[in-house]
Amino acid sequence: MKKILLIYIMSIFVITSNAQTIHWLTFIDTEDSNVGKIDITGRNVLYSRFVNVINAALLDKGYKSDIHDIYDSALSPERCKSEVLSLKCEENDIVIFYYIGHGTHAQAENNPYPQMLLGCDFNEENKFIPLKWVHDQLKTKGAKLAVTIGMCCNVIQTASAKKAPTFSVNYGNIELSDTERNAIQKMFLGYKGDFILSSASVGQSSCGGPTPLGDMDLFTAVLVTIFGDMAYDGNLSWDSLFSEVKSIVNNATNGKQTPFWSSNLSTSSLPSKQPVQTPVQKPVVNTPVQNNNPSVE
Repeated sequence: MKKILLIYIMSIFVITSNAQTIHWLTFIDTEDSNVGKIDITGRNVLYSRFVNVINAALLDKGYKSDIHDIYDSALSPERCKSEVLSLKCEENDIVIFYYIGHGTHAQAENNPYPQMLLGCDFNEENKFIPLKWVHDQLKTKGAKLAVTIGMCCNVIQTASAKKAPTFSVNYGNIELSDTERNAIQKMFLGYKGDFILSSASVGQSSCGGPTPLGDMDLFTAVLVTIFGDMAYDGNLSWDSLFSEVKSIVNNATNGKQTPFWSSNLSTSSLPSKQPVQTPVQKPVVNTPVQNNNPSVE
Protein backbone atom coordinates (compact mmCIF):
# COMPACT_ATOMS: atom_id res chain seq x y z
CA MET A 1 0.00 0.00 0.00
CA LYS A 2 2.80 2.40 0.89
CA LYS A 3 4.54 1.67 -2.40
CA ILE A 4 1.35 2.36 -4.38
CA LEU A 5 0.81 5.61 -2.46
CA LEU A 6 4.39 6.66 -3.12
CA ILE A 7 4.03 6.01 -6.85
CA TYR A 8 0.78 8.02 -6.88
CA ILE A 9 2.43 10.95 -5.10
CA MET A 10 5.41 10.79 -7.46
CA SER A 11 3.09 10.86 -10.49
CA ILE A 12 1.36 13.96 -9.15
CA PHE A 13 4.74 15.61 -8.65
CA VAL A 14 5.79 14.84 -12.25
CA ILE A 15 2.57 16.26 -13.66
CA THR A 16 2.91 19.38 -11.53
CA SER A 17 6.59 19.89 -12.31
CA ASN A 18 5.90 19.67 -16.06
CA ALA A 19 3.25 22.39 -15.95
CA GLN A 20 4.28 25.32 -18.16
CA THR A 21 2.57 28.65 -18.65
CA ILE A 22 2.73 31.56 -21.06
CA HIS A 23 1.78 34.68 -19.11
CA TRP A 24 0.28 37.61 -21.04
CA LEU A 25 0.12 41.06 -19.47
CA THR A 26 -1.63 43.36 -21.94
CA PHE A 27 -2.45 46.95 -20.99
CA ILE A 28 -4.43 48.84 -23.62
CA ASP A 29 -5.87 52.36 -23.32
CA THR A 30 -9.23 51.88 -25.04
CA GLU A 31 -10.98 54.81 -23.35
CA ASP A 32 -8.68 57.68 -24.35
CA SER A 33 -10.67 60.51 -25.94
CA ASN A 34 -8.25 60.80 -28.87
CA VAL A 35 -6.96 57.31 -29.62
CA GLY A 36 -9.31 55.04 -27.68
CA LYS A 37 -11.22 53.88 -30.76
CA ILE A 38 -8.15 52.83 -32.69
CA ASP A 39 -6.80 51.12 -29.57
CA ILE A 40 -10.00 49.06 -29.35
CA THR A 41 -9.21 47.76 -32.82
CA GLY A 42 -5.58 47.32 -31.82
CA ARG A 43 -6.57 45.15 -28.87
CA ASN A 44 -8.88 42.96 -30.94
CA VAL A 45 -6.26 42.48 -33.66
CA LEU A 46 -3.50 41.83 -31.12
CA TYR A 47 -5.49 39.00 -29.54
CA SER A 48 -6.97 37.46 -32.67
CA ARG A 49 -3.79 37.51 -34.76
CA PHE A 50 -0.99 37.30 -32.19
CA VAL A 51 -1.93 36.22 -28.66
CA ASN A 52 -4.44 33.51 -29.59
CA VAL A 53 -2.25 32.21 -32.41
CA ILE A 54 0.79 31.85 -30.14
CA ASN A 55 -1.30 30.20 -27.42
CA ALA A 56 -2.66 27.68 -29.92
CA ALA A 57 0.81 26.89 -31.26
CA LEU A 58 2.27 26.30 -27.79
CA LEU A 59 -0.67 24.23 -26.54
CA ASP A 60 0.62 20.87 -27.74
CA LYS A 61 3.93 21.56 -26.02
CA GLY A 62 2.09 21.60 -22.71
CA TYR A 63 1.75 25.35 -22.32
CA LYS A 64 -1.39 26.78 -20.78
CA SER A 65 -2.15 30.50 -20.84
CA ASP A 66 -2.41 32.98 -18.01
CA ILE A 67 -3.96 36.12 -19.48
CA HIS A 68 -4.08 39.48 -17.71
CA ASP A 69 -6.06 41.58 -20.20
CA ILE A 70 -6.31 45.08 -18.70
CA TYR A 71 -8.25 47.72 -20.64
CA ASP A 72 -11.13 50.24 -20.41
CA SER A 73 -11.68 51.54 -16.86
CA ALA A 74 -9.46 48.82 -15.36
CA LEU A 75 -6.36 50.44 -16.90
CA SER A 76 -4.24 52.40 -14.43
CA PRO A 77 -0.59 52.74 -13.36
CA GLU A 78 -1.49 51.22 -10.01
CA ARG A 79 -2.97 48.15 -11.70
CA CYS A 80 0.08 47.79 -13.94
CA LYS A 81 2.48 47.99 -10.99
CA SER A 82 0.41 45.49 -9.00
CA GLU A 83 0.14 42.99 -11.87
CA VAL A 84 3.86 43.13 -12.60
CA LEU A 85 4.98 42.80 -8.99
CA SER A 86 2.53 40.00 -8.11
CA LEU A 87 3.24 37.84 -11.17
CA LYS A 88 4.57 34.37 -10.29
CA CYS A 89 6.54 32.33 -12.81
CA GLU A 90 8.18 28.92 -13.04
CA GLU A 91 11.52 28.30 -14.73
CA ASN A 92 10.04 27.07 -18.04
CA ASP A 93 7.38 29.79 -18.24
CA ILE A 94 7.17 32.61 -20.79
CA VAL A 95 6.00 36.11 -19.87
CA ILE A 96 5.00 38.73 -22.45
CA PHE A 97 4.06 42.33 -21.61
CA TYR A 98 2.39 44.42 -24.33
CA TYR A 99 1.26 48.04 -23.89
CA ILE A 100 -0.78 50.15 -26.33
CA GLY A 101 -1.40 53.74 -25.25
CA HIS A 102 0.20 57.11 -24.64
CA GLY A 103 3.85 57.42 -23.73
CA THR A 104 6.55 60.04 -23.20
CA HIS A 105 10.28 60.42 -22.64
CA ALA A 106 11.80 62.44 -19.81
CA GLN A 107 14.34 65.10 -20.74
CA ALA A 108 16.89 63.70 -18.30
CA GLU A 109 16.13 60.03 -18.97
CA ASN A 110 19.21 57.80 -18.72
CA ASN A 111 17.76 55.04 -20.91
CA PRO A 112 16.18 55.22 -24.37
CA TYR A 113 12.86 53.58 -23.46
CA PRO A 114 9.61 55.48 -22.88
CA GLN A 115 7.45 56.01 -19.82
CA MET A 116 3.85 54.74 -20.07
CA LEU A 117 0.90 56.93 -19.07
CA LEU A 118 -1.53 53.99 -18.63
CA GLY A 119 -4.64 56.16 -18.77
CA CYS A 120 -3.17 59.14 -16.88
CA ASP A 121 -3.12 62.72 -18.08
CA PHE A 122 0.20 64.32 -18.94
CA ASN A 123 -0.01 66.40 -15.74
CA GLU A 124 0.11 63.23 -13.62
CA GLU A 125 3.70 62.42 -14.47
CA ASN A 126 4.42 61.07 -10.98
CA LYS A 127 2.29 58.06 -11.94
CA PHE A 128 4.02 57.27 -15.23
CA ILE A 129 5.66 53.84 -15.31
CA PRO A 130 8.98 53.33 -17.15
CA LEU A 131 8.86 50.53 -19.72
CA LYS A 132 12.37 49.49 -18.66
CA TRP A 133 11.24 49.14 -15.03
CA VAL A 134 8.59 46.65 -16.17
CA HIS A 135 11.18 44.72 -18.15
CA ASP A 136 13.67 44.70 -15.27
CA GLN A 137 10.98 43.36 -12.94
CA LEU A 138 9.91 40.63 -15.36
CA LYS A 139 13.51 39.47 -15.73
CA THR A 140 13.58 38.71 -11.99
CA LYS A 141 10.57 36.36 -12.16
CA GLY A 142 12.64 33.33 -13.12
CA ALA A 143 10.83 32.67 -16.40
CA LYS A 144 12.62 31.08 -19.34
CA LEU A 145 11.72 33.99 -21.62
CA ALA A 146 10.66 37.56 -20.78
CA VAL A 147 9.42 39.90 -23.53
CA THR A 148 8.39 43.55 -23.02
CA ILE A 149 6.83 45.62 -25.83
CA GLY A 150 5.68 49.23 -25.52
CA MET A 151 3.55 50.63 -28.37
CA CYS A 152 3.59 54.31 -27.39
CA CYS A 153 5.18 57.65 -28.18
CA ASN A 154 8.73 58.33 -27.05
CA VAL A 155 8.72 62.10 -27.50
CA ILE A 156 10.94 64.10 -25.12
CA GLN A 157 8.76 66.13 -22.76
CA THR A 158 8.94 67.59 -19.26
CA ALA A 159 8.32 64.38 -17.32
CA SER A 160 10.78 63.53 -14.55
CA ALA A 161 13.27 60.76 -15.16
CA LYS A 162 12.63 57.74 -12.95
CA LYS A 163 13.81 54.17 -12.59
CA ALA A 164 10.57 52.89 -11.05
CA PRO A 165 6.93 53.98 -10.60
CA THR A 166 6.42 56.31 -7.67
CA PHE A 167 3.25 56.07 -6.15
CA SER A 168 -8.52 36.05 -19.82
CA VAL A 169 -9.29 35.26 -23.69
CA ASN A 170 -10.59 32.36 -25.78
CA TYR A 171 -8.25 30.84 -28.35
CA GLY A 172 -11.13 30.65 -30.78
CA ASN A 173 -10.96 28.20 -33.68
CA ILE A 174 -7.31 28.78 -34.54
CA GLU A 175 -6.23 26.77 -37.57
CA LEU A 176 -2.45 26.37 -37.89
CA SER A 177 -0.43 24.39 -40.38
CA ASP A 178 2.44 22.24 -39.10
CA THR A 179 4.83 24.81 -40.58
CA GLU A 180 3.18 27.69 -38.71
CA ARG A 181 2.97 25.78 -35.44
CA ASN A 182 6.59 24.65 -35.60
CA ALA A 183 7.83 28.15 -36.47
CA ILE A 184 5.97 29.75 -33.54
CA GLN A 185 7.09 27.03 -31.14
CA LYS A 186 10.71 27.49 -32.20
CA MET A 187 10.53 31.28 -31.71
CA PHE A 188 8.94 31.19 -28.26
CA LEU A 189 10.28 27.92 -26.87
CA GLY A 190 13.64 27.70 -28.65
CA TYR A 191 15.09 30.72 -26.85
CA LYS A 192 15.73 31.83 -23.30
CA GLY A 193 16.63 35.25 -21.90
CA ASP A 194 14.86 38.56 -22.39
CA PHE A 195 13.78 41.02 -25.07
CA ILE A 196 12.54 44.63 -24.73
CA LEU A 197 11.18 46.82 -27.52
CA SER A 198 9.86 50.35 -28.00
CA SER A 199 7.70 51.19 -31.02
CA ALA A 200 9.42 54.59 -31.41
CA SER A 201 12.89 55.99 -30.83
CA VAL A 202 13.64 58.90 -28.51
CA GLY A 203 11.93 62.07 -29.70
CA GLN A 204 9.44 60.24 -31.93
CA SER A 205 5.69 59.65 -31.88
CA SER A 206 3.94 56.35 -32.63
CA CYS A 207 1.51 56.76 -35.51
CA GLY A 208 -2.00 55.41 -35.85
CA GLY A 209 -4.87 55.63 -38.29
CA PRO A 210 -6.30 53.64 -41.23
CA THR A 211 -4.58 50.30 -41.87
CA PRO A 212 -5.62 47.19 -43.84
CA LEU A 213 -6.74 45.72 -40.50
CA GLY A 214 -8.84 48.73 -39.51
CA ASP A 215 -8.12 52.00 -37.73
CA MET A 216 -5.38 51.17 -35.23
CA ASP A 217 -1.75 51.84 -34.38
CA LEU A 218 0.66 51.25 -37.25
CA PHE A 219 3.21 49.25 -35.25
CA THR A 220 0.78 46.56 -34.06
CA ALA A 221 -0.81 46.29 -37.51
CA VAL A 222 2.59 45.71 -39.10
CA LEU A 223 3.73 43.37 -36.31
CA VAL A 224 0.80 40.96 -36.50
CA THR A 225 0.84 40.98 -40.32
CA ILE A 226 4.56 40.20 -40.63
CA PHE A 227 4.31 37.68 -37.79
CA GLY A 228 1.57 35.83 -39.68
CA ASP A 229 3.45 35.96 -42.99
CA MET A 230 6.71 34.68 -41.50
CA ALA A 231 4.95 31.94 -39.54
CA TYR A 232 3.22 30.83 -42.75
CA ASP A 233 6.60 30.61 -44.49
CA GLY A 234 8.20 28.91 -41.47
CA ASN A 235 10.99 31.45 -41.02
CA LEU A 236 10.10 33.17 -37.73
CA SER A 237 12.83 34.55 -35.47
CA TRP A 238 13.02 37.46 -33.07
CA ASP A 239 15.59 39.48 -35.01
CA SER A 240 14.14 38.82 -38.47
CA LEU A 241 10.60 39.65 -37.35
CA PHE A 242 11.38 42.94 -35.70
CA SER A 243 13.99 43.96 -38.27
CA GLU A 244 11.27 43.67 -40.92
CA VAL A 245 8.74 45.50 -38.73
CA LYS A 246 11.27 48.27 -38.09
CA SER A 247 11.97 48.67 -41.81
CA ILE A 248 8.31 48.82 -42.80
CA VAL A 249 7.29 51.24 -40.03
CA ASN A 250 10.29 53.46 -40.72
CA ASN A 251 9.57 53.57 -44.46
CA ALA A 252 5.81 54.07 -44.03
CA THR A 253 6.41 57.11 -41.81
CA ASN A 254 9.28 58.53 -43.88
CA GLY A 255 11.66 57.99 -41.00
CA LYS A 256 9.46 59.68 -38.40
CA GLN A 257 8.95 56.45 -36.39
CA THR A 258 11.72 53.92 -35.88
CA PRO A 259 11.19 50.98 -33.50
CA PHE A 260 14.21 49.75 -31.56
CA TRP A 261 14.98 46.94 -29.12
CA SER A 262 17.54 45.24 -26.96
CA SER A 263 17.94 41.48 -27.12
CA ASN A 264 19.61 39.17 -24.63
CA LEU A 265 18.56 35.80 -26.02
CA SER A 266 20.25 32.45 -26.44
CA THR A 267 18.99 29.25 -28.02
CA SER A 268 17.30 26.60 -25.90
CA SER A 269 16.06 23.07 -26.55
CA LEU A 270 12.34 22.69 -27.24
CA PRO A 271 10.26 20.75 -24.70
CA SER A 272 8.67 17.46 -25.68
CA LYS A 273 4.98 17.31 -26.56
CA GLN A 274 2.79 17.42 -23.44
CA PRO A 275 -0.88 18.10 -24.29
CA VAL A 276 -2.98 19.95 -21.73
CA GLN A 277 -6.68 20.67 -21.58
CA THR A 278 -7.58 23.89 -23.34
CA PRO A 279 -8.18 26.54 -20.64
CA VAL A 280 -11.39 28.50 -20.68
CA GLN A 281 -10.83 32.21 -21.18
CA LYS A 282 -13.21 35.11 -21.64
CA PRO A 283 -13.71 35.98 -25.32
CA VAL A 284 -12.31 39.09 -26.92
CA VAL A 285 -15.19 41.29 -28.02
CA ASN A 286 -14.81 42.50 -31.57
CA THR A 287 -15.83 46.14 -31.52
CA PRO A 288 -16.18 47.77 -34.96
CA VAL A 289 -14.80 51.30 -35.21
CA GLN A 290 -14.99 54.00 -37.85
CA ASN A 291 -12.24 56.61 -37.67
CA ASN A 292 -10.40 58.00 -40.69
CA ASN A 293 -8.31 60.56 -38.81
CA PRO A 294 -4.71 59.47 -38.17
CA SER A 295 -3.67 59.79 -34.53
CA VAL A 296 -0.54 59.36 -32.49
CA GLU A 297 -0.01 57.67 -29.16
